[in-house]
Amino acid sequence: MQPSLAEKDTLTIVVTDSGLGGLGIAAELFERLRASCAFKRLKVIFFNCLPSNLLGYDSMTSDDHRTRVLESALDYIARDYAPDAILLACNTISVIYDKAEFVYRPLMPVISIIQAGVDEISAFLGVKPFARVILFSSLTTAQTGFHKRILADKGFTSESISYQVCHGLIAAIERGPTSDETRSMIDRYVSSASNNLPSGSISVAAAMLCTHFSYSSRIFYDAFIARGIQLAALIDPNRRMIKEFLKNLKYNRFPETLAEIEVVSQADIPVDRINAIASAIFPVSKRAAAALRSAVCVPGLFSTV
Repeated sequence: MQPSLAEKDTLTIVVTDSGLGGLGIAAELFERLRASCAFKRLKVIFFNCLPSNLLGYDSMTSDDHRTRVLESALDYIARDYAPDAILLACNTISVIYDKAEFVYRPLMPVISIIQAGVDEISAFLGVKPFARVILFSSLTTAQTGFHKRILADKGFTSESISYQVCHGLIAAIERGPTSDETRSMIDRYVSSASNNLPSGSISVAAAMLCTHFSYSSRIFYDAFIARGIQLAALIDPNRRMIKEFLKNLKYNRFPETLAEIEVVSQADIPVDRINAIASAIFPVSKRAAAALRSAVCVPGLFSTV
């Protein structure tokens, strides 16, 4: 958190993702900020910037299309909510954001999860420079090679870092983070990634470069164990993003914080996905789970073309 934000009496933040993965981040931030009594009033808005259930960023055929749609969503967020900060709790939209004109004219701080992931991977490789890191991600995140390029600039060789695209896993997790379908997919992708590792004893880390994957982190870990691989690290940028945002927080400035959280989506959210993700975040925040169950779904908030 920027020091200037920590001085405010009221704080409004928008956490956005192309799906419901980032809601886990929004839920934990809501509870920790509310408990901190650092603000008189707090509002957390989770904004699902998935264009529609028939059109996702991975299914768009050009970078220009992805950028236009994301820019339209960010313009809506900035105009209608005027938040103090926007958190891009999604690796896919974070790599698209780098190409958007919005990056040159933000009206408020825009914080990307990319940096959190890069920092975590860098810290691991700094201690274990000869280890291998597998980047489990969406198609768009892998195609841009964004993480590998930043890590290369930091001196880490591309031979030590590889992507594993997880087609369909995001949707499976939204239907059930611990379902048989999700377990089967994760097992398949871990198997594919493991087969590409060199023979011999090496340290291996798995980086979950999709906020959804955090809901199923234990399944990733167990899938490696089943193949005789003891992970040196299971890297979760979600945790780092939360930690970094809470920096500079000034606790107990007020007797209590009047807090609210809401979930807004242009795309209709199927009931089975609401139930699955609400159950996953309930232990972290009952109010975030309730906000998802009463989510406001409004078509036409931003452009899809």
